[in-house]
Amino acid sequence: MDDPVPFDLPEDVRAELDAMSPERRHEWLDRLHAQHGVQVQMKETMLHAATRVDAIADIMRSALIGRLEDQPEESQTEFLDYLMGYRMRAEWMRAAARGDAEAAKEYLAKAEDYEERSKDFTPRLAAE
Repeated sequence: MDDPVPFDLPEDVRAELDAMSPERRHEWLDRLHAQHGVQVQMKETMLHAATRVDAIADIMRSALIGRLEDQPEESQTEFLDYLMGYRMRAEWMRAAARGDAEAAKEYLAKAEDYEERSKDFTPRLAAE
């Protein structure tokens, strides 16, 4: 195949491309390049989003952790579950960006579990 491909392709796909006319191969390579570009952008976007989600969790933790000391244990647990939901969402994004579907599925299930357990928690920044 004369056209450079900046990513790995299975041998059967390479064989199909090799069997195509140069015009058709070029057309398909353009499509594959475009698809690959979108996948790279999605990965970068998910990694950036994961970093932002972690930053939000850090801000909430810093802002609220000291105010929980006088709260009932149930409120403290809900807060920690709330934060863990954020952390698991960030890990889900990282696993999805890596292409690790099994880990992504596990992190998403954990995130949803933490979110369900903390569904009644409302962060309050103002003194009550």
